[in-house]
Amino acid sequence: MRRSVNLGCRIGRLAVLLLIAGCAASVPSSAARVSGRTFDGELIPVIAKADKPTVIVFWATWCDVCRDELPKLLAFASQRGQAATVVGINVDTDVSGARRFVEDAEFPYRNVSDPALVIADTFGVTAMPTVILFDEEGNEVVRDHALEPIVARLDRL
Repeated sequence: MRRSVNLGCRIGRLAVLLLIAGCAASVPSSAARVSGRTFDGELIPVIAKADKPTVIVFWATWCDVCRDELPKLLAFASQRGQAATVVGINVDTDVSGARRFVEDAEFPYRNVSDPALVIADTFGVTAMPTVILFDEEGNEVVRDHALEPIVARLDRL
């Protein structure tokens, strides 16, 4: 009986480790080819493979933390936009309300509308806000729910 309890504990620990490893997995390579429509209807690539990194911000107007992070993000995009391409992914189901919010806030970067969460699901996003940094080749470098860790890592690229 004791042997089966120990085996059960080992299997349980292994399952937890595998779950943690799966959650830490990076974005699938297919995500590098994802495009989305801006509020103006323009189809743009979500990850801009270019001579600089890309910062993707998943957000919603109903998200209080997103609204708290917005001034920092707008300042970052305005002051440091030459260091990285910034793309917002808005997940609001009220697309017209989100469009008005984007227009009123005068975002200095493009925002894509993702009301069906297709892009969010592709990138494994389950909470708002989520900020992801990609290098010049489109590889995920780091993700967080705040901008500061992204900026710190961007400074080391």
